[in-house]
Amino acid sequence: MKALSSRAFRVIPGTSYKTPKELWGFRTEPGEGSPSRVARRFLDLNRDCLGIRQALDRLLLRRVVHGLGAHHVILQQRWRRRRVHRGYVTVHIDLQGRVYLVKSRAVPDDILKETREARIGDARAVRAALARVRHAGGRAGVVGRPELLWFPAKRLVHPAWRVRIHRTKPRAEYIVYVNAETGTVIQVYDNLAAAVGRATVFVPNPMARDRAWDPLEADGRVRHPPPAAYVPVRLTGLSGNGRLDGVRATTRLTRRRVRRGALDFSMTHQRAGFEEVSTSPGPARLTSRPRSRLWAENQKGEKVITGKAPAALVSRG
Repeated sequence: MKALSSRAFRVIPGTSYKTPKELWGFRTEPGEGSPSRVARRFLDLNRDCLGIRQALDRLLLRRVVHGLGAHHVILQQRWRRRRVHRGYVTVHIDLQGRVYLVKSRAVPDDILKETREARIGDARAVRAALARVRHAGGRAGVVGRPELLWFPAKRLVHPAWRVRIHRTKPRAEYIVYVNAETGTVIQVYDNLAAAVGRATVFVPNPMARDRAWDPLEADGRVRHPPPAAYVPVRLTGLSGNGRLDGVRATTRLTRRRVRRGALDFSMTHQRAGFEEVSTSPGPARLTSRPRSRLWAENQKGEKVITGKAPAALVSRG
């Protein structure tokens, strides 16, 4: 594997730092070894392009997602033994070991060197978090131990406490980020704002790659897709009403919509409603884009096209 030349790729620039947040439009030579080893090698060769010259030693392997057509290596940035909130670098590698896409949310070293240490303890952070989400009608308590991390806010990076709180009435769960310098609340995230469902999606890749696969039986009947063509996925961002309604899209105009009280939309192509349900492999959140295309958003926030959308898919903006 060689370093990318300046004209061999395209760049999506970052908004807060003078470093690219995405490199695309290229395909490297096949790398040797495991996907994580290939990813490390690529980052080492192209650290100048990504603007993370000194940060490679502080990128810890978070997980490797193995898909039907690619491997996705996710690395977590750390600084002074604490993780950087959403400081991920993701390297996408095809099955031949060729890198074709890199996304970086890593904070440059010069910005990290400007960070200050925490001035308040976890007890004060918990009090601030509870005061922000407490309700007179119920009780609120901390779940687990507060975590001290680095929270990027535009250009600057602040030490912050991450506090997870469960409230009984009205029932809710929040993740609150408290500035560890000033004690003020930076962000409140509603952890129960959307429900998570399950589904089975159809992926034609196993049949498309097999040139010997015959779509017809010996008697002329259509052959059913093999089990490998169905992939279980998580559907996030659902409203929880038992139907395919969510924060980004809804199929409410579809006639005789599928309804699942447990939000389990797993089904094969023979079942009624399969076209309404099927999206794409990977933890997905339904959304829509122009030209009647259905997209899915995975756990890293990456949007990938999946095929034609149901005719009655309505965008929520």
